[in-house]
Amino acid sequence: MRVIDRSRAASRFGIEQVSEAALPEIARFLSHDSEAARPGGVDERGIERYLEWLLLENPVATDDPRHGFSIRDQAGRVVGLLLSFPAVFLAGDRRIAGLGSGAYFVEPEARTLGFYLFKKHLKTPGYAFFFTTSCNANSAALWRALGAAAVPRSDREYVFHLNLDVVLPAFLASRTENPAVAKCARAVGRWTNPVLRRLAWPSTKLVVEPCRDWEKLAALARRHRPARSITTDRSPACLEWRYGRTAPNKDRSAAACCSTRSGRASE
Repeated sequence: MRVIDRSRAASRFGIEQVSEAALPEIARFLSHDSEAARPGGVDERGIERYLEWLLLENPVATDDPRHGFSIRDQAGRVVGLLLSFPAVFLAGDRRIAGLGSGAYFVEPEARTLGFYLFKKHLKTPGYAFFFTTSCNANSAALWRALGAAAVPRSDREYVFHLNLDVVLPAFLASRTENPAVAKCARAVGRWTNPVLRRLAWPSTKLVVEPCRDWEKLAALARRHRPARSITTDRSPACLEWRYGRTAPNKDRSAAACCSTRSGRASE
């Protein structure tokens, strides 16, 4: 039988809140560890920029200095991490604050504290519920053990129209850091896109156009929001943050849309 001495582990490691000043070090930890999640890209600066956008520029998080927790060893080195970010949801006329999490990873030497790191996150006050948008098998088991449940049918995958000049570089980014490869893939995608559009089945019922009028998009979201469903906040500020010029994935985001059906404008 193996007995885990938590007091000994706690004496070697400490759990502390992630501050704004620590983001460069957090980005370095995520970029150098091959097993940890890499939000925002494969390079350190890309990850740091993504964290600044998600944790600091998030309009819901501007007044909340809590960005998650990290585990550090006696030398002050980051050996574990769980990032958190607030989000607003709408249920009818109610606004509900939830706390999302991601980049949950603990190095082997500190893994005995991983469970306590997660429980500390779940004790963060001021939120109606806690959520994550994706997790691996180990994290999913931990969520279930603490009473969480997957959203019904959230394991489904949906296929949308592909822009190969975006998809190909993104696909190769996880396999190589060579900028020449990404540039070549983007050129191939731009050449292939028109061919795919000609082969696509033509539609005369629906037209989708890009739109950056955040007030208009927010009004459309309010008008068509299902009254009995919980949805994310789509206020002008949140839409601009999510899809605007400063968003790291602005080139891949579908911030969109006007539609025309049966020859009559109906947005």
